[in-house]
Amino acid sequence: MNKNTMADFSLDTLVYVYNCAGEFVLENTSPLHDLEKAKELLNISETLSGFEYSVVMRFGVMGIIAEQKFSDEYNRDKVIDIMGPLYSQFNGSHGVSVGLLESENELWPQIFIPADVVFNNPKLLNLIIEKYDSAMQNIEVIY
Repeated sequence: MNKNTMADFSLDTLVYVYNCAGEFVLENTSPLHDLEKAKELLNISETLSGFEYSVVMRFGVMGIIAEQKFSDEYNRDKVIDIMGPLYSQFNGSHGVSVGLLESENELWPQIFIPADVVFNNPKLLNLIIEKYDSAMQNIEVIY
């Protein structure tokens, strides 16, 4: 079995501001949360296609998370192998986080893209989305 070298994503590390349906889901909104920025991120995420996108706070940083659900029939080790190059290329760069959430017999390869990248670095944003899309297609092709 391959060691999961990717970050452990956990539901405890994410606070969803808007879900992928665009519904506001943040409770007890802190004045530190910039809801106008969250709405702008939501508008941008609605233009992205192919995955589930949500606006989230991750360790106090607002951004977009892209994720794709696969059932546990998908081999966890193969998913990690496919996500590995994405992790090596982007994880930690500009605050981007790549990880795999395992929950209730489901695998959720995820990538968190901070608002700063979304708003100020469209080339990097497009490259991340392109590489994530390619990885997800590779996972689907194997199965």
